[in-house]
Amino acid sequence: MGISYLDLGEYDKVIKYNSQSLKIARQLKDRLLEAGFLLNLGTAYFFLKKYPQALAYSHQSANIAKSINNPRIEGIAFNNIGSLLFKQCKLSEAEKSYRRAIAIRESLRVGLYSYVIKVALFETQLKSYSLLQHYNKY
Repeated sequence: MGISYLDLGEYDKVIKYNSQSLKIARQLKDRLLEAGFLLNLGTAYFFLKKYPQALAYSHQSANIAKSINNPRIEGIAFNNIGSLLFKQCKLSEAEKSYRRAIAIRESLRVGLYSYVIKVALFETQLKSYSLLQHYNKY
């Protein structure tokens, strides 16, 4: 429910509901849910331009995703971290984060046989590539 408020621009509600859900996920010791809720919180703080909080949540999500071997969430988290660093004019760090996100997503392509899945993954990566191109202009 909390993430649906993101599209509505109601970031305080995103934070409220995802914080509550994060507490439950931690009580249940569900690391996958925890990583997802942390990612959502990072996104909400990003839109509120509260970059330190957004970075903290995004890094936590990336670390958990790596520890539970979930490259999909890890890749999204590093893409978000790259965007946060870019917004703070930390261009070299942003580039590293974007490249890491791309490398993680590329690793997902190995062994994929479905053309549709490969196209969907490429479309997901396109954002990172576009942001890197934008970065290289500076």
